Amino acid sequence: MVDRSADHIEPITVQTVTEHLRHHVTILECDVFGYLSIEGDLVILIKAITKSPTPLQVQACNTEAEKIASLIQLKSPCIMSDLVLSPLITADIRSAQIQTLNSAANQIPSLHLLLLTSLVVALVSRATDCS
Repeated sequence: MVDRSADHIEPITVQTVTEHLRHHVTILECDVFGYLSIEGDLVILIKAITKSPTPLQVQACNTEAEKIASLIQLKSPCIMSDLVLSPLITADIRSAQIQTLNSAANQIPSLHLLLLTSLVVALVSRATDCS
């Protein structure tokens, strides 16, 4: 009997990557968002989802972003064993942190960026190797 399960392989999308990364975020006030940059890089944001995040929430989301970056850089088994996330281990990781600025006038929400470059190339090359 021939296994035809390979005929139904879904492409890896930004949405599926963010959904799988979301499983590794443990702070309820933080969520994972993603998009493709103009250069074709995958940009992942781990952001506080409250309207006016406190400095503690900002720090918690920052810690979550650092944790995920660490899992990827250290080639953690939980990343390696996930078919959607395993290509991330070949990515070039860049992190940027934007802290909240407290002033009398306003508070700017923080964004925590985990920029995973070269991912699209890795995903495309792996997809063509598998076909």
